[in-house]
Amino acid sequence: MLHLDVFGGYVICGAGSVLGAGMMALARPDEPRIRSALNVCSLAFIVLGVGMFQFLFHTHPPAWSILWGAESAVIGTGLFGWGFAKLAGQRVRPQWLYIGLPATAMLLAAVQPLGAKLFALTLDVICLVIGSGIVAVQRLYVLRPRNSAEFALGVSLVFYTATWIARAWGSWWYEGPPLAHLLYLPEPLTTAFSIFYGVIPIIIASLVLNVLNAQLSERLRERALTDELTGLMTRRGLYELADTAQARARARSHCVALLMLDIDHFKRVNDEHGHSAGDEVLRHTAGLIAKTVRSDALVTRYGGEEFVVLLAVPDLGAALQVAERMRSTIAASPCRCRGKLLRVTVSIGVSVWTECEPLLEAMQRSDEALYRAKERGRNRVEADSAGTRPLGPPALRVIVAR
Repeated sequence: MLHLDVFGGYVICGAGSVLGAGMMALARPDEPRIRSALNVCSLAFIVLGVGMFQFLFHTHPPAWSILWGAESAVIGTGLFGWGFAKLAGQRVRPQWLYIGLPATAMLLAAVQPLGAKLFALTLDVICLVIGSGIVAVQRLYVLRPRNSAEFALGVSLVFYTATWIARAWGSWWYEGPPLAHLLYLPEPLTTAFSIFYGVIPIIIASLVLNVLNAQLSERLRERALTDELTGLMTRRGLYELADTAQARARARSHCVALLMLDIDHFKRVNDEHGHSAGDEVLRHTAGLIAKTVRSDALVTRYGGEEFVVLLAVPDLGAALQVAERMRSTIAASPCRCRGKLLRVTVSIGVSVWTECEPLLEAMQRSDEALYRAKERGRNRVEADSAGTRPLGPPALRVIVAR
């Protein structure tokens, strides 16, 4: 079996770490959190790269070179943990790093004169503790990953931590002359570990960039599905998630109600109070609509001052009750803008979207009901079927299916 020199593996690790730092530098995301995570990971790669690559210049590394390499492993591992936590959106108090990493570096310097075996065991335990902390913080990468890149990164972190378990075990039981590379394992394992340490920086860098790309893709999708002004779903989001809403309703033996709302006389608000007031009215109305329905309802800003709501209900009557509650809530909640109270009312058209028809047909029926509501005086609810019965205030007449 080919034997790979351990220091050779360390040098390859250093070269790979420098390359990893370069890969991080090429990625310049706009989001501050992700950019900060990459900066920390870049710093970790640089620290580890310089500490490991310097072994290239020593045939027999002196004590200070061994200490430098050990401290770079400790500090680099800690910085990686901080960067991974930032990448996952988790808060980590940097005080632990500012105090803990220099303290462990000083501990290694103090222990080195006491013997190579104790020095190696101290290094192994420190890196094992830091690695275990990283795995604990990033455990969701393995337990509930959002994509394959997160799972692969989580597994890589577990393997990296496991190497320090093996090293600590080897250092504890080792009997023999001191080894400058501090890897007290049987000969076949030293080659395997050397290869692993040589390739792990490139693996980590590649996986971090893949996780980054997956997160940015998710951000872009969220932006495409979210209306910037109101925070509601966009028309595209409605089309993408409507079938899911239909399936969930069927699972509960419910039907899907489709409510189409339009703010009454919205153009007058823009003309008399300005477009900033119009934007405030839209945000105000969107918030009231969202508060009126359950969290599983799809609330959409369909366009301009028009909104669409999909929600599961037992029947059309229940849908009409929800619509009337929504109408009365908005009518009773004026919008405060520039010290003025602007009265806001909506007209609502209601239909039931059956699973055997396209969504656009149900929307057309709701739109026709909405048109009738506006024709009949606005600030009212109309259904898409024939028949009448009173609902809400005495003055309100709602069209209901017989």
